[in-house]
Amino acid sequence: MGNKCIHQLFEAQVELDACEANKMMPQKKQFTCFMIGDGTLVIQCAKHILKQAHQILGMISPDEAVTDWANRKGIPCIQATDNLIDFLSPAL
Repeated sequence: MGNKCIHQLFEAQVELDACEANKMMPQKKQFTCFMIGDGTLVIQCAKHILKQAHQILGMISPDEAVTDWANRKGIPCIQATDNLIDFLSPAL
């Protein structure tokens, strides 16, 4: 058997092993959430959540930077002094 054939067999086995591993791995469950906070930390957390294909239903923050970021992403954002019950009720 030539090196090319051995290499192709190895690649095929690696590909098969990867497929089998994917079948055995638990599937990620997506979730929805609300984010509460201010400053860059809540924005960084929100970016990570969105990157993982989860959904942010809304953000609650007194911070104008958070409100601006949420608005650019199409995420509703309110102040903590606003009517929280009305804001959160669609998720219930």
